Amino acid sequence: MRKHFLVIGVMVLSIALIPSAGWANSESSASNVKEFGQCNADPIYEQDFVGKTKLGSRVRSVACMNGSKILTTVPAGTKLKVLSKTDGWYKVKTSGGITGWMGAWLVSKTDASWIETAPKEVVKTGNLGTAVSAMENLSLKDMYLLREKLLKKIEILEQKQEEQKKIEQKKIEIENFVSNSQGTIKLGGESGIGAVKLSWELISMTSPLGFKVVVANHENPVYPGDEYHYFSDANVRSDSWNNLINGTHYFRVCEYLGGKCGVYSNNIKVTVSE
Repeated sequence: MRKHFLVIGVMVLSIALIPSAGWANSESSASNVKEFGQCNADPIYEQDFVGKTKLGSRVRSVACMNGSKILTTVPAGTKLKVLSKTDGWYKVKTSGGITGWMGAWLVSKTDASWIETAPKEVVKTGNLGTAVSAMENLSLKDMYLLREKLLKKIEILEQKQEEQKKIEQKKIEIENFVSNSQGTIKLGGESGIGAVKLSWELISMTSPLGFKVVVANHENPVYPGDEYHYFSDANVRSDSWNNLINGTHYFRVCEYLGGKCGVYSNNIKVTVSE
């Protein structure tokens, strides 16, 4: 009887132990698979040195390619403060105060000193606040390109202001004289800011097809042949010429007859100088 009980006891103990061992192995295997498939599963070790990017690099929210958010992008040669390390990743801090993760293979160790730029406090109001928020999300490369565009626009604006200043500084002298043989169209003029303003009156005549205002660097300009402004409205009695170059200019107004001029006015002599 003792032998029977001993055999039965051994069998029961064996049966009880076999499932227990199987379940333990199963749980251990599942746990290992779960850890292997996760990001940030490796231990993190503290670091304290200044690194420099070898290439243009992205700073991510977590030490993982999948599911991480790109916080910013830095160009090659950017200095970073390295704070800690995990398998294949460095936790870094930019000079602007952004902290995130970057592939360790992208960073080389340097002996450079670390200088952190304190973030500027900006009061956000209306559209200005929206613009500031957008700029905060720009990478260093994008901010550099934006800076270049702004500098170019400022340069163009300054050039335009300088040109306008030169125009306003030009001295315009007008000398009126009337030809003895003409007098049915009387032309007068006055100087403006960088311009000459002409006006005329008709004496005992009309000009149904309008007028040609002609100009040349010699007396008695004509149409066709010299530069002109054309007014088809017979009621027009004034004209303006802007951005005149330095030198002497002669203006006349003529009765337009369709392809040629009839009666001409007197000459107006305009002298432009700095």
